Amino acid sequence: NGHDATYNRTVSLSTDDPFNLVASKSVAQTVGSGAGTVATVANPGTMSLSANGAANMSLECWYKPSSFDPAGESQLIKLSSNDGGTTSIYVGVNDDGTPFGKAYIKSGGGWATVTSPEAIPVNVWSHIALIDSSGTWQLYVNGVQKASVSNSRGLPSFLTDVQLGGYAGSTNVGLIDDVGIYNDVLAPSELGYNASYTPEPATIGLLAAGVLGFMRRRR
Repeated sequence: NGHDATYNRTVSLSTDDPFNLVASKSVAQTVGSGAGTVATVANPGTMSLSANGAANMSLECWYKPSSFDPAGESQLIKLSSNDGGTTSIYVGVNDDGTPFGKAYIKSGGGWATVTSPEAIPVNVWSHIALIDSSGTWQLYVNGVQKASVSNSRGLPSFLTDVQLGGYAGSTNVGLIDDVGIYNDVLAPSELGYNASYTPEPATIGLLAAGVLGFMRRRR
């Protein structure tokens, strides 16, 4: 559906990836050019989070930070929509290294926020996932649920903006890989390919064109 992404600044490719695939090429994308470095995904209007008729959604990515932003949170994934009101959904890491997910659904549900009580380490790949299962928002870090909160408002039927990387005054320094956006609930065993964090052989290869080399589809 033409979901290529374009960075607003120059970024560099890395052969580093979550699975230690020494022979792999350009698996990860370095997002470390300073505050406001962000990739914008094209054609977001064809992405429907409510296509299956239920409030079910999963966002996930691998992240290897080299440092945390002392000025505030760093964004990894941001989804926005104006379907039925303002919707904003984020996955990111706070300035103390604790992963978070937060959602403001259709102008009236208030913020649903989930934060891990533990920080992730620097210079190590960590997997972060935010899941909405029929109005129960759950945050997973490395396949383990860290927090949950209820917000039962329906998900939007289309998106108006999809961003990957830092935004505004945030500085996102590190590697991001295998961003996934699903209108379904992934089981813990499906996160990061599976609970043991080893890749499926059939999906090692990059399936997306353009600079968005870390997005791929498993279903």
